[in-house]
Amino acid sequence: GLRLQASLLNKGSLATEWPSLVLTLKNETGSVSNRKVIEPRQYVIAEQLMQNFQPGAQISINLPFILSGDVVSNYELGLFFP
Repeated sequence: GLRLQASLLNKGSLATEWPSLVLTLKNETGSVSNRKVIEPRQYVIAEQLMQNFQPGAQISINLPFILSGDVVSNYELGLFFP
């Protein structure tokens, strides 16, 4: 399996809702082989999830996942606010 490890930092001056993450995995030709939306409840502990993402706050993300299909050679991680 693979593991997503990342840090998320709120550089803004306002508290925000927790964003969803979009993980896009690409094969050796650069084609998208898999895309996964990761909801805040999957990477934020329950106590933190009850509050907004505060200015200057930083959290570490460490999620295992299992994929089938192409070999992954590149990825993109994006944020969006539903």
